[in-house]
Amino acid sequence: MANDKEHTNSAAELRADAETQVAAQAVAADSTNGQDVKRLYHELQVHQVELEMQNKALHLTKLDLEATRDSYFDLYELAPVGYLTLNKNGLIQRANLTAATMLGLVKDALVNKPIQKFIFSDDVDSYYLQSRSAVEAAEDFTIELRFVRSDGSPFWVNLHASLQNDDELWIAFSDISDRKHLEQALRQANDTLEEQVAERTEELTTAVTRLQQEIEERKKAEEEKLTLEQQLQQAQKLESLGVLAGGIAHDFNNILAIIIGYCGLIKMNYETAEINIPEIEKAVERAAALCRQMLAYAGKAPFERTQVDICMLVSEMSKMLQSTIAQNVVIKPYLSADAPSVMGDASQIRQVVMNLIINAAEAIDNSQGEVRVSLSKKALTGDRPEKDYLGHIIPHGCYAFLEVVDTGCGMSDETYNRIFEPFYTTKFTGRGLGMSAVLGIIKAHNGALQLFSQRRRSKSFCRLRTRLYPVLKHNNRTPPYFGRGAARYFWQKMKRSSDC
Repeated sequence: MANDKEHTNSAAELRADAETQVAAQAVAADSTNGQDVKRLYHELQVHQVELEMQNKALHLTKLDLEATRDSYFDLYELAPVGYLTLNKNGLIQRANLTAATMLGLVKDALVNKPIQKFIFSDDVDSYYLQSRSAVEAAEDFTIELRFVRSDGSPFWVNLHASLQNDDELWIAFSDISDRKHLEQALRQANDTLEEQVAERTEELTTAVTRLQQEIEERKKAEEEKLTLEQQLQQAQKLESLGVLAGGIAHDFNNILAIIIGYCGLIKMNYETAEINIPEIEKAVERAAALCRQMLAYAGKAPFERTQVDICMLVSEMSKMLQSTIAQNVVIKPYLSADAPSVMGDASQIRQVVMNLIINAAEAIDNSQGEVRVSLSKKALTGDRPEKDYLGHIIPHGCYAFLEVVDTGCGMSDETYNRIFEPFYTTKFTGRGLGMSAVLGIIKAHNGALQLFSQRRRSKSFCRLRTRLYPVLKHNNRTPPYFGRGAARYFWQKMKRSSDC
């Protein structure tokens, strides 16, 4: 009834609109026409306009329906997930195109089919229990299970079901096979990693155990090595003392033999005293010189500290020694006029220069060679520190730099390590106290020594460097001690601003 009433109202409205338009478009009728003709013409015009308006309204309604259908198709049929509608018996009533595509079927092939037909057999029970519990509780549920395609291949889906009006079950599902494959690969990788970690842990445990054993063995070996080194050092000390005592005893025994011999001659004939006493005095002087060398080696020799012109001293010693050394050796001095004076005992510094030059000259043997003696002022910076013969770092500063280089055969490792030991010598003559006395004098003057030696096929050489600290006028401070030498040596560091 309501629909008929609405239709009647709509028709009345259409007629009223038509009459209005006809009245607006009407032309004055011919006065000769009758009233019936005019009324009939009017009715036909109104009916024509009604038809045109109804056609227009129907066309607009059709367009709206087509747009609604297209939207429904896009939202339902082409949705990114599959949609299924089940009745209360579990039969599929509707399905969208996406669901049919994922299952490998056409839509009509799904209608009135039980959903269990498309669930993997191992997952049917899980779906049944989950759906029954959800229906009884009137709740939605979500489950991950496997569907089966038309070709029999399974694929994983995430299924969400919602109960509607107690007689329909709406299902939406999406393909999660890629995610499941990634999870499976991740689990396998994790299992493999755990196995590798377990194997590596076992290997590390074994390695740590072995390392601990090696550390313990190394500690024992180091303790044994330390014990042996201490024993060796003690033995070397005793050997050194034995060599020192033996050398002193031998030299003093020879001196005493001379003295006793000449004393015996004097007793036998007192008239020979005038002739023999000078020989006794010479022997006593030799004993005194030996004592002075021993004191110099120990660094206890008394000396008078004065300002020494090192340039003049080296020049004089070079000229003097040129006439005493072998003719095949040439001393070539290279003395810089800016070399500063130093504080020390002139006679002991002279002894150092003499021993260095003589030792370098004798290293050349019978071959033609030269000894280069250079003296200059040189500054050491803290950027590149140098070490002395014993490995002590030499402080930076400005120095008088004395270097003695020979072109001899070089040193063996044994000679290099023992050159400053008392009574050690590679010569047939001499007592082996010259270089040890040099070391003692340098120690007494708070100096340092450096020694370099190389053996080559074409040329061998030994280089001895000596660095002397410049004097500081009007300053009586005690100079610092920088350790025992090497084959360059440093004397008291007493800097002045004018030197550097």
